[in-house]
Amino acid sequence: MDQQLQDAPEKPAKGRDPFPDGYLGYLLARASHLVNGKFHKELAREGVQVSTWRILTAVLDCSRTVTQLADIVLMKQPTLSKALGRLEAEGLVKRLRLDEERRVVLVEITPEGKALATRLRDKAKVNELYLEDALTLREMDRLKDTLHDLIERFP
Repeated sequence: MDQQLQDAPEKPAKGRDPFPDGYLGYLLARASHLVNGKFHKELAREGVQVSTWRILTAVLDCSRTVTQLADIVLMKQPTLSKALGRLEAEGLVKRLRLDEERRVVLVEITPEGKALATRLRDKAKVNELYLEDALTLREMDRLKDTLHDLIERFP
């Protein structure tokens, strides 16, 4: 056993770990899972799906087309359309056809949806405060800037 420990390679420097710990996609997904885990449990206690949260918060401050919304909420348009149908039936959003051909659809939040989204956004902000135990505000801002830069570089 001692010989195995002596023969074992030294752990690579941070950021150069073997797969998956050195794989950026995995690290981003794992960090997202850890950061959002507590909040997602809170959503579940409220009976709100993560997709519902994403949709409502994305249209909370401004209406968006279905195409814009699909990109923001990380959903394919057919899946999003089904979710929007459910949310519309629940009175949380409404869809408006914008052009004569009725292909462009705008999604607006209703007063009921706005009340729910505002309450959930406040809970999300509280959840983000827990990160201050792990990161300074400056580190959080720098990380957000880096992630925004990364997102903007992908078409």
